[in-house]
Amino acid sequence: MLADTLGLGPLGADAKTHDGRVLSHLHAVAAQNDSPYGLLAQTGRYGPKANSADNAVWMMGPPNWASLALRRGLEPPTALAVARKALDWWRVGLRDTWNIAALVGGVGYGADGLPHANSHYGYHLVAWHIVFALSGQSYDAPTRALAFAPVLPAPYALPVLVPNTAAQLRARADGVHVLRVLAGAPLALDALSVRGSAPKPGELPRTLAPGQSVAWGGPAVVVE
Repeated sequence: MLADTLGLGPLGADAKTHDGRVLSHLHAVAAQNDSPYGLLAQTGRYGPKANSADNAVWMMGPPNWASLALRRGLEPPTALAVARKALDWWRVGLRDTWNIAALVGGVGYGADGLPHANSHYGYHLVAWHIVFALSGQSYDAPTRALAFAPVLPAPYALPVLVPNTAAQLRARADGVHVLRVLAGAPLALDALSVRGSAPKPGELPRTLAPGQSVAWGGPAVVVE
């Protein structure tokens, strides 16, 4: 997941088969380890009574599953549903997003669905990687190049996060793309593209301050 977000690509010598093997593994995990509270991190090692770390939902697992699956072509609704199930258990079931624990009791040993270990923990915060998986964002600060490979069809509006700057990437149904800086430091760009679609020559390089935007593509570019 970290390699995906950092743009490192498949690690190891099996790059040609990497994505297919990872996706196959994710499907196996989802088929075997699902529960009413999210994916169980470990099953079948010692039995439900022997080790309470088995049959538990580790809150990093479901968001990581979604990020990995999105990067490997699984349909967004299917991938996001895995993360949503565990997160919604805290939102709707436990109603305690202020104190999300690292582990949720799974099934079979008496703590089913309950906070189990390490209160006020940050495991679930890996859900931020889903943002980058949805947009396919790749940012190279030294060359001031920003590229996207979104997994969603247009229209969409996706957050863009680079060091010191927050922005938004929009795609309209007519093919127009709009990158708008929302807050933080000005964003200097020498290159910008969405799946190979880039602003016309002369539009870049430029620096976008908060509130400023650049638009390109489509029959007629009109920034709303």
